Amino acid sequence: MGKISFRLYLIAAFLTIVVFSSGILFGWVLDSNRVTNVQSQIDDLAINFQNLDLENSIYQTFGNGTFVCSIYLSKAESLSKQTDQLAEELNNFKQINQFQLSKLDFFKKRYTVMNLQFWLQLVNLKKNCDYNSTTILYFYTTKPCDECVAQGIVLDTLKRKSPEKLMIFAIDSDLDLGVVTLLKAKYNVTKIPTLVINEKNKIEGVASQATLKEYL
Repeated sequence: MGKISFRLYLIAAFLTIVVFSSGILFGWVLDSNRVTNVQSQIDDLAINFQNLDLENSIYQTFGNGTFVCSIYLSKAESLSKQTDQLAEELNNFKQINQFQLSKLDFFKKRYTVMNLQFWLQLVNLKKNCDYNSTTILYFYTTKPCDECVAQGIVLDTLKRKSPEKLMIFAIDSDLDLGVVTLLKAKYNVTKIPTLVINEKNKIEGVASQATLKEYL
């Protein structure tokens, strides 16, 4: 009787290990698929931005400014949607991914660099073309920050209401990137959250919908 009980115990222990190991393996596979998906979206967005830069160079060399404006204006909205989708994927990656969170910092840096390249392109659009969308640099932190959460909700609500009129560029102020340090110094960002609207108007703390609507 004792031998049978011991044998059943070993079988139960073995099955428990198998189920536990299978769960870990399944989770690792899911995480790997998420990493591949995010990497694919980042690569696709990078190609689109590089292509846009190349088109700009070609038309500045051989074409005319009016044609360049038409190309940029037609692509600004679609690129904005693509960057927003990638931002959502990165947020989901942080919430769901269990085994490969170390890749999140690398992904965020690539995304931030590309997103700010897009912001700079829109700044040039406003200078050289008939483009009047509002651009907002949103400096936040991933550390506990109730004001950042509140500001994010306000910005998301306005973005859904006016996707063509409002371009939001979220910047993790703690990210170890030279361009982040440069922009914080340029706009004297000393408090989080901070918004920089249309490259000149700075708002520290939480800005309400009513306040931000004045700039749309």
